[in-house]
Amino acid sequence: HQLRTPLAGLQAHTELALAKPLPPEVRAELEQVHQATIRTGRLANQLLALARAEPGARGSAAEVNLKALAESEADGWVHQALARDVDLGFELDWSPVQGDAFLLREALANLVHNAIEYSQRGGHVTVRTGRANGHAFLEVEDDGPGIPPTERERVLERFYRVPGTAGTGSGLGLAIVREIAAGHGASIAITDGAAAKGCRVAITFPHG
Repeated sequence: HQLRTPLAGLQAHTELALAKPLPPEVRAELEQVHQATIRTGRLANQLLALARAEPGARGSAAEVNLKALAESEADGWVHQALARDVDLGFELDWSPVQGDAFLLREALANLVHNAIEYSQRGGHVTVRTGRANGHAFLEVEDDGPGIPPTERERVLERFYRVPGTAGTGSGLGLAIVREIAAGHGASIAITDGAAAKGCRVAITFPHG
């Protein structure tokens, strides 16, 4: 909280400043500050989620509807997707689980962020929630470059990034997702997307 609050304030101030007429060189420098603030805020959220996902640090479980969770975050994700010219779609069905809403929100946010971040312009990302065979699930699929099968276990490790990967990620996103899934007794699977293109990351929760 002590880190996130000033970062949020700085981000708001830079957004207000960027909305005003500015000399091109000042705008370019201010945009760099703004983007750096967004990245730092995201890293702060990831570190907080990582700490809360540790055994013994999790809050008490309550019923969380993954469909409602995704809907509540959709606007922010849509803005992120539009900024990168990515088509973001939703296929959301009722999907209740017992868990920590903050951690589940962070897991889903990490999956969506990664899918958008590594998609090419004009790409497609789909967020899904629902139930299958008595199990609630959430998954995010994209048609980007995908993750080679030989790297799919390693990308779940902290700070690991596939060699040659573009972008500004910290290598924490999927590690956080794995730990949050494990804390909820859920499994995580990384597979090819539709038509063997892109990537699909699915979290399947215990029967209930």
